[in-house]
Amino acid sequence: MRPAIGWGAGNAAHRIAVEWDDASGTHSGVYIPIRHSASWLPVALGVFPGVHRHARFTGNETDDVVRVTMTAEDAQVHAEVVLTDVWRSSLFATLADASEFFRRGSVGWSPGRADHGLKAIALATTQWQVRPGSAIEVHSSFFAALPAGSAELDNVLVMRDVPVTWRVPGGGAPGLPVGRAAT
Repeated sequence: MRPAIGWGAGNAAHRIAVEWDDASGTHSGVYIPIRHSASWLPVALGVFPGVHRHARFTGNETDDVVRVTMTAEDAQVHAEVVLTDVWRSSLFATLADASEFFRRGSVGWSPGRADHGLKAIALATTQWQVRPGSAIEVHSSFFAALPAGSAELDNVLVMRDVPVTWRVPGGGAPGLPVGRAAT
């Protein structure tokens, strides 16, 4: 769905959950080594922090099933997920625990364009909501290329039709409304 004002496109981020401590306590977020977009806007102009690469997205969804395929020069992803009411995870006791972890960890850190530092962007929404899903098929060339046992799929959370705005922590651009989160 294209937003009335703002910008919308298929996007993918390979997310790795992280926690860190500072003087104010423990924080959670995600490290995103690779970002892909169907739009040339973030790829060419760098309107969002981090390096973006161009990709093509295909997919479809019903009330019960979400299918998406992303193809890029450097990565391929395919996921087919069925929505369910049953929560399965070895890391989070309940769906509410998982949802809260990712809601608190809505800041994503990515390698910067011009230097070797990390750049942050935060997902903001007034309607945070997730549903449990079950993976029918999930493949990521990024995670498949890691050493055996380095990454395992633990659970599936589906977020869709949620209005989102991306902001840079501490203020500043982009602050762009980008439609509704699909998954």
